[in-house]
Amino acid sequence: MSIWPNQGDNNNILQNVDPTEAQARGILGLTDSAIADSTSTYINGSYLGGADGPAGSAIPVIGTDSLFNPFYIFRYAHFASGASDVSAGVYDVTKHRFTYQSSILGADVLHEERRKVIENPTASIIIAESQKKASSKEGPLYPSPYQYNDFLWCKYYGKIPNNRLLTLRRYPIPVEDNLGVAQQNLPLIPLAQAVTWWGGGSGNTLSSILGMSYGFNWKDDATATVQDVEGNEVEAGKVLDALGVKKDAETLRAALTAIFFQNPNNPFEASGYDATLQQFVKDSWQNGAYWNRVLGPINVIDKTKLREKGYVFTHQIKLDFEYTMRSYGNVNPKVAMLDLMSNFLSLTYNRALFWGGSYRYFQKTGYLALGLNNEKLEQGNAIEGAKDMLTQLGGLTVEKASELKNFLDSLGSEFDAATNLEETITKLTTAAGKNPVLQDIVSARLSGLYQKPLVLRALLDGRAVGEWHLTVGNPMDPVAVIGNLCLKTTTVAFTEELGDSDFPVGVKFSLSLEPGRPRAKQDIESMFNMGGGDMTFTKLQDPASAYNSYGEYNSIRLSNAQGSAIDSGIQAVQDMVKSSGAVTNTAAPSALSDYFKRSVQRAYGDGFANSGILPSYFQELKTKD
Repeated sequence: MSIWPNQGDNNNILQNVDPTEAQARGILGLTDSAIADSTSTYINGSYLGGADGPAGSAIPVIGTDSLFNPFYIFRYAHFASGASDVSAGVYDVTKHRFTYQSSILGADVLHEERRKVIENPTASIIIAESQKKASSKEGPLYPSPYQYNDFLWCKYYGKIPNNRLLTLRRYPIPVEDNLGVAQQNLPLIPLAQAVTWWGGGSGNTLSSILGMSYGFNWKDDATATVQDVEGNEVEAGKVLDALGVKKDAETLRAALTAIFFQNPNNPFEASGYDATLQQFVKDSWQNGAYWNRVLGPINVIDKTKLREKGYVFTHQIKLDFEYTMRSYGNVNPKVAMLDLMSNFLSLTYNRALFWGGSYRYFQKTGYLALGLNNEKLEQGNAIEGAKDMLTQLGGLTVEKASELKNFLDSLGSEFDAATNLEETITKLTTAAGKNPVLQDIVSARLSGLYQKPLVLRALLDGRAVGEWHLTVGNPMDPVAVIGNLCLKTTTVAFTEELGDSDFPVGVKFSLSLEPGRPRAKQDIESMFNMGGGDMTFTKLQDPASAYNSYGEYNSIRLSNAQGSAIDSGIQAVQDMVKSSGAVTNTAAPSALSDYFKRSVQRAYGDGFANSGILPSYFQELKTKD
């Protein structure tokens, strides 16, 4: 029996489940209540999946099965509520399908609640919705405000539908897609904001806002070559050194070498001619008899790619904001435009003070002439300054020489008073410790033993760095939300026509923004998921490109897929890792594969569902990769 509930059949759906399936549900974190409340289905129902959380622990995430991938749980954050790090919350699977109702005329129309979202909302509805949400402080996209003045002076207000609205905000701290902070600090209040639209002559296009490129880093220079390998045999001379035979005893060393180390199969060792022959062979391929030949075969493919760290990601956002001078009530249009420009500068620029540079002082090392009077040198009197320096240095030299003489004189009496070697060493050490001259001499001798101070560079982390946030589309159900944006440039252009108070009737701001860090798969999904993180979750192990191209993980997986070792090298790696206990499987991978076998069967048919490789898709290999 399939565990998936059918519409209208939600009672006792967990009865008569075979042990393998029950075991798989335990691995996935499924609970009875998680799937018992589904009254309508996307395809089959809603269930729990495990998302990676802090320290690798699983965070239960509720969603439903993907239409396109039999291994993935799909979750649109806008249909979920009550989720946290310890609770899966609630997921409304019914919203994956349109719900129709009959009108008076007999035609089916979209559900009224859905219509409010997809139809073009007025500015009043948008403002009312933002204030309502601010009171509830509900996610996954946390509240953001609107006011009438955001719209009134915009050139395209009322000309382009508000489901094409673009809202740029700036906050006092870097922000992520969902504008989330601690619950007690919600909602965030922007420092400044502005709205515009895309399409309709606005100069903004969806492709210039959401268009991006991403990919993997691959290195092309993994090239097969002929490698020269020098032997690591133990040399006879090093054996004699270890036995204490002096190097200047050349005759003795030669005799011992001939007696104990002579190789009867190599008569050239004693004369050293073997080294000459080795060098001749090497040189033959460079400037000798074989200089015009190629090492190795000719008709070969000798290059391959290697996966490198990081990703390739580019996302350049271009936005135009245009405003027109208008008069509302008794508001002075010029003053309103100046106020508007000041707000936009707050949105896109910073105050600054002039900085003329600074100094970083690092003291010279070694012996320093402390307390010397160099005042005359600083005043430009080189002759008198030099005399002062010589006089002071001479005095210091005489003083140090006197200290050294006194110490040497004291050594005789110390030795005379000592009765044995131990006492002599003790008295000498004590005398040296009290004399600064000898301390300087000893310190100079020990300087080569001092190690350089360790310097550890500060590590990067993945925190947001950009304080700008962009909402794309209807704020009640946006196309995308993009946080952690960094503003790069702003260009200001005025119209040539003058209006009230002889001030230009229009102004246009053109902005360029970039993400604060490259986005990985989950980060791109979060943009389109109301800032709610991943849209898909799976128990599959990562694919080959997530590991070293020629590491143990890929070697073992590839060997298992072939059914036997591809070659002795891969077999050796596999045996080595297994013998060290480095390979472990997740709990009952066969149960997981049996669980997802039904999804594969529904998507691709019986032939693929019965594939022998399916269990290995859920095998966890812990290697040194």
